[in-house]
Amino acid sequence: MVKKLRRDDCVFVIIDVQERFMPVLDAPKEVVQNIVKLANGTAVLDIPTILTEQHPKGVGKTVPEIMDSLVSYSYFEKDAFSCFKDEAFKKKIKSLGKRQLLVVGIEAHICVSKTVLDALEEGYDVFVVADAVTSRTLSNKDIAIERMKTAGAIIESTEGALFSFIELSNNDEFKMIHRIIK
Repeated sequence: MVKKLRRDDCVFVIIDVQERFMPVLDAPKEVVQNIVKLANGTAVLDIPTILTEQHPKGVGKTVPEIMDSLVSYSYFEKDAFSCFKDEAFKKKIKSLGKRQLLVVGIEAHICVSKTVLDALEEGYDVFVVADAVTSRTLSNKDIAIERMKTAGAIIESTEGALFSFIELSNNDEFKMIHRIIK
């Protein structure tokens, strides 16, 4: 069976894109821009969003560009690297009744990969947006992407993910997504 993104079965998960991480990351501007595009697109498509922050008192809050792009979201502060080690997060995901996660964030080789691996173990279909995750080094990101892919995650791009959710080019949703991507 081919795994394809289905908007009616998907949750958008933004992991730990916090201010104090930004200066040490590989390509942080591009990653934030792509997360903003995804946040805008998933809002247009009524896909629920979950936002996490890892120990915000020490690492700061989510970057303002992302916060400004969110229409509505569920928020979880966490201490564990994997979101699935947080019972409130797991309960929220389960309550949404969705089986797919569209995952972005930082760092790819720590919090993102641990969350993705746990989600796969829990039976979720996981789509990792490669151009919307990063780490301090490109090699750590690349290794993490390969690890998640080998474990069963589907690797996607920002544009590919957003266009996966729509089928036709002759409607308002297409026009809105197209404007977001441009």
